[in-house]
Amino acid sequence: MTLRRFVLSSTLTSLLASIAGAAPATFAELELPAGGWSDLEAVAVSGDGRVLAGNLFDAANTPHAFRWTRTSGFQIAPVPFRASTISRDGASVLGSREVSDTSGSFSGFAVRWSGSQVTDILGPSANTTWSPTASNADGTIATLTGLVVGPNTTTRVGHIWAANPPANLVQPAPGWTVYDLADDASVLVGQSAPSPIFGGDANLHRPYQRHLLGTAMMDIPAPSGVDAEGEATLISGDGSTIVGRLTEGNSLEPKRPFLWTQAGGTQFLSSALGEDASVIPRGISYRGDILVGDEQIGPNTSIALLWRGFGAEELIGVLRQQGAEISDPTEIDRAWAISADGLTIIGQAHLNFGHRFWFIATLATP
Repeated sequence: MTLRRFVLSSTLTSLLASIAGAAPATFAELELPAGGWSDLEAVAVSGDGRVLAGNLFDAANTPHAFRWTRTSGFQIAPVPFRASTISRDGASVLGSREVSDTSGSFSGFAVRWSGSQVTDILGPSANTTWSPTASNADGTIATLTGLVVGPNTTTRVGHIWAANPPANLVQPAPGWTVYDLADDASVLVGQSAPSPIFGGDANLHRPYQRHLLGTAMMDIPAPSGVDAEGEATLISGDGSTIVGRLTEGNSLEPKRPFLWTQAGGTQFLSSALGEDASVIPRGISYRGDILVGDEQIGPNTSIALLWRGFGAEELIGVLRQQGAEISDPTEIDRAWAISADGLTIIGQAHLNFGHRFWFIATLATP
């Protein structure tokens, strides 16, 4: 079947790409470095696709943030913390660390790794886990989500950190979250607390966008115009395109992915299985014309997707069509992030006999 047929097809595609002057797509496992590490995860990629950020785990399952490049390999942070995002220029890795006491309580810190220094940028915050979710182009402004652990409940809070905060910086109101920001930090997106601020049903959490200084607040309406609940989780680097998920009607229904632009309004993105599937967009290019994410196709089973426009394609098929050598037993489960130029993708994959791994892939063309 098919291993031979696939190899011939892939080789032919690579040859044609070479003749046309374009390098074929690539797909490679991100392998553990020497040193006794037990596992790794990749969480973010720089705008040009040259720098990855992620975490190596030691025998005690302690996360150690890393930077990785094809030429230099792994560079491990001098202080253990868990990375969650990277600046577009690749110079700053942001993440979180916790310090526990003998009573079991802990204090959470948000941290920034730039050059050889790891600096606490927020905290200590009692019983709060901070997770930076996004950074502007040079790592001087970031959005953060905090989980405040109480005796009976866990509360989600949002925060904006700036190395040199403007005097009129407006933090999110209680219960509001911020998930992403444009490269110049002019626009942020997130989820509102239940509030009548936008009109309509005051009991719903809504996706919104706002200016860094709190002005130009606007909710993202559902395509049908009815009240809907959801969140805006991604914004393109140029600020033109917003992506998130919405639930119309019964909140038990799966949230559907949407894309919003000023010109086109809100439109739902397609999925591979149909609108009842659970689909999560996870990464967006600078202009917002390419997205990556994944769709649940069964219990603990998903497939990685690529959107060029509103139509979903299986990522593994696109990579193979563009000449990537991917063995038949491989399945790509999740596409976790994409570079600003729309060419480099990181995510998770597995072989059908169980080996799971993180990968880095490059497209021949966006």
